[in-house]
Amino acid sequence: FLWSFEEVKELVDHDRIVVVANRMRSGHEREVGEIIKRYVGKRPAAYVPDRPQDVGRAVMAGVPIRAARPGSDISSAVRGLAASLGASVPAAGVLSRLSARR
Repeated sequence: FLWSFEEVKELVDHDRIVVVANRMRSGHEREVGEIIKRYVGKRPAAYVPDRPQDVGRAVMAGVPIRAARPGSDISSAVRGLAASLGASVPAAGVLSRLSARR
């Protein structure tokens, strides 16, 4: 990504590019964010954690991660990214699901 970022900027305005750090190990977000900012001029909009067990479970079942493991922090990261980009993201979690069962 870092090497091809210049090519991406030729296709899309720099301000419209959204950077997402994928397969992040816990506790490395700040360091990775600094490195990416140094090379591309912006920090990632989201950090998607590395959870191979969650991904594997979803792939084997043929379902989205949120269906295979509803509490996965991968889903939370993707929901946060979608919300930051302006998507209408319904509330998640046990309490919101219970309140919807009226």
